[in-house]
Amino acid sequence: MNEITYKEFMTTHKFKSFRSTEEALLQKECEVWLTLNGYKFVHVPGCIQRYIWGTGRGSVPPQVAVAASRYLKGVPDLLIYDKVTEGGPVRAWIVELKSERGKPTPEQLEWQGFGMRVVRSLDELMKVILCTK
Repeated sequence: MNEITYKEFMTTHKFKSFRSTEEALLQKECEVWLTLNGYKFVHVPGCIQRYIWGTGRGSVPPQVAVAASRYLKGVPDLLIYDKVTEGGPVRAWIVELKSERGKPTPEQLEWQGFGMRVVRSLDELMKVILCTK
């Protein structure tokens, strides 16, 4: 795979000043880089989680909210997958995105036992992925 460097990414996509640590912007920045480099990822947006828990617009039956809460509470921001080479191992990363001062919740910390990494910038995400290739 032809990796795009951070500098190329920022230059090509006019994100020169897009170095935000705010989680929503960091999420988008990481998703764009992952897409451009051919990675697949799963993200359960907070709006869907809030809807299921009944704290957003609309609501779901309480029993559905309770059941979904058990499975979604603390789910990391990104589950990232790389293509598997024939006969090679599956390569995946579990990532929780946080701002500079953001702290993972106790439910999020439970994922550390499964290899979850807390990432605070696109540079950190790139290091996590590129250094484990």
